[in-house]
Amino acid sequence: QYPNARFLPFAYAAATLGQVGRIDEARSMLAEAKRRNPVVSIDTVRNTLGRLDPNSVVGWIVDGLRKAGLSEE
Repeated sequence: QYPNARFLPFAYAAATLGQVGRIDEARSMLAEAKRRNPVVSIDTVRNTLGRLDPNSVVGWIVDGLRKAGLSEE
């Protein structure tokens, strides 16, 4: 149902690493997420997470992904 869901573990890792200030590692994980889903963006993550788990910590993840360098679109 979610053909690009395989990018999510790497997006989660990038967000977590971004939140703890390990930016180089976060960017590496983000690059892998983008390899698995070339059109991944903040909007993609927000929309996917909202469908998968409406009670998730989307804001925290999105903030970490921004720190890792992911764009809005």
